[in-house]
Amino acid sequence: MFIRQHAGPRASTDPAKGVLAPALYRLKWAELLRGHPERAIVAPAMRDGLMAVMIELAGVPEAKDLMPRLDAAFRQWGGARHYVTPPPRHPLKRLIAQTLLDVGGLQALKTVLTGSARFKRNDEPLFSRFHAPSSAADTEDAGIIAGAV
Repeated sequence: MFIRQHAGPRASTDPAKGVLAPALYRLKWAELLRGHPERAIVAPAMRDGLMAVMIELAGVPEAKDLMPRLDAAFRQWGGARHYVTPPPRHPLKRLIAQTLLDVGGLQALKTVLTGSARFKRNDEPLFSRFHAPSSAADTEDAGIIAGAV
C-alpha cells in the first residue's frame, strides 16, 4: 500500500484546476506507475480512466491542450483504439456508440451521450437512483453488492 503526504496543493482538489482536475490526476498517476513492476495488472484500469476522462473533456476549451497528453498516456498504457467506457450493456447500443466514436470522434460521442442522458433524467437527484433500484435486475445487483460489503 502506498501513502503519500503532499506538501502543496493536489491536482484532484485544487479549485484552480476546475474541470481539468480529473485529467491532471490521471496523467499524474499514469506517469508515477509507468515503471511499476505490476504495470500489466493496473493497465486496463488506467486505460479505462484515461478514456473516460477524454470522453468527458471532449470539446471543453480548457482541455484542448491536455487532450494530446491524455491520448499519448492512453497509448503508452497499451491503448490502441478509442472505445466507449463504461460500455453500454446492450450489444446494439455498444455497436452504435463505438461506430459513432470511430466515425465522429470523441466530441460526437460526448454530444450524443450528453443528449441521451437528458432524456433519461427526471427531476430526482442523481444519487436517489442509486438507492432505489428501478428494475428486478437492479434489485438483484443491489442485493449481491450489499452481501459482498
